[in-house]
Amino acid sequence: MNMHSNHYIAFALVLLSVLSCSREKNEKPVYRDPSFDPVLFSDQLPGGLKNAADPYAKLVYGDILSMLDWSEFSGQLALPDSAEKQVSITSAESYLWNLNTGSLLLQIFLSFSKEGDDYVWQEEIRYGILGTYNEYITVRENESAKSGSLQYNMQWFCGLDQLTNPCAPSYRYYEWKITINGNLAYIVKFENQTVEPAMNIEYRLMLAPDGSGSVDAYSGTGRYYHAAWDTLGNGVYTLHNDEIPETHEWTIP
Repeated sequence: MNMHSNHYIAFALVLLSVLSCSREKNEKPVYRDPSFDPVLFSDQLPGGLKNAADPYAKLVYGDILSMLDWSEFSGQLALPDSAEKQVSITSAESYLWNLNTGSLLLQIFLSFSKEGDDYVWQEEIRYGILGTYNEYITVRENESAKSGSLQYNMQWFCGLDQLTNPCAPSYRYYEWKITINGNLAYIVKFENQTVEPAMNIEYRLMLAPDGSGSVDAYSGTGRYYHAAWDTLGNGVYTLHNDEIPETHEWTIP
């Protein structure tokens, strides 16, 4: 084989590699709904914590339920039968459907794509057919379904007067990771706009398959409280709001 033949073979291999990468990059993924459902993890919590009469145990359990509650938007995380697939020249799939709330006609636009090892869902909402689209939900989930994030715009609905301009977004951010041992690491972040000035709030939940776990709550730049419990629900709550931490323990009878 001569030198020219070697050059042709090398060039052909490079060209095939480029074309293959190009096809992979532009290939549209097959649609799938997000698979992570945080409310299922509430079943792992020990009965002692769920039914505890201690006020601090009740406070911790209530915070955990709030953290795992996606009911405000979970109905929008599955593609409805009424969704119409849109023609797209990009590598993303796009869908459009209407949602009638009884008093308002909302139009939902969803884009689904694959970025590296992550599936990405981006959803927007507008009023009727004349309004401007407002950000609603963005979800990223690893193809292994073991980690991901969700960004929810709490200001997607900001009044009927917003027909021409989008609302200023205010996000609630969720992040999760399931370890090889089945432990759930779960974070919720948002801005509390009911106080002046607005304050950043963050909760961090660690939950093991046996039901034991911990919660750390942060307000502004400092930790507000730390709580931990065992497999039965016995636990400890430490308040860090003052200079000297205040600790409370509870025991399941």
